[in-house]
Amino acid sequence: MLQRITAYLLHVANGSKPTVGRQEFYDLKRRLVERHGHSDGSEDVQEITKECWNCNGTGRHPDSWAHDKRCWRCSDGIHQRFWVRLMRWEWRGYLFHLPGPKLWMKPDLPVTIRGYIQHRTRGVLANETRLWLYLLHDRRAFWLDFTGHAYGEWQWWPLTNLQRYAMPLKAWASKWRKRPCSLCGKGFRRPFQSGIWFICRRCERQSKAQPIMDDIDGIPF
Repeated sequence: MLQRITAYLLHVANGSKPTVGRQEFYDLKRRLVERHGHSDGSEDVQEITKECWNCNGTGRHPDSWAHDKRCWRCSDGIHQRFWVRLMRWEWRGYLFHLPGPKLWMKPDLPVTIRGYIQHRTRGVLANETRLWLYLLHDRRAFWLDFTGHAYGEWQWWPLTNLQRYAMPLKAWASKWRKRPCSLCGKGFRRPFQSGIWFICRRCERQSKAQPIMDDIDGIPF
């Protein structure tokens, strides 16, 4: 039962790239799929083509006054092209791709996927399922994602809605950590800080007490 729930959560969460902790998510995906899923030995070849932003994929210099009309960043409008071999894995009725390393030369296999794979599930639902997946299998990644970003508006999903309060609470809690003063080097805490945040109160009072020197006489004209 737990495997079925986890496979569903991973399937939905995989529909949208994480805002933070992207590597942690894909590492967890690989661990779960390789541990519980099975591969039939087949694979897809994905071709990724990135157009040159300088010439918008035309291969021509965008400025009409240029002597050399060829784009100086590319030769054919393509900034980058590479291929990825995607191993097909099945887990509880869901298909997952586990990518290999980038290939800068086309493999001797037909290209079956051009561009990035488009998923139907995106946004809040993918974020919610990813948080539940982390909560079940990776608490460190959960805390990184839970306190790393948030949606601005109220949501119906419980963890995504609580996420709106986790970020400011983490920022407030970080003020209780002792940090070195950038002037005197002594450790200080300012949980209810006001004024300059990177120096202690003693140095801040001293900096305000020092008179402002009038350097008009030193101007050499």
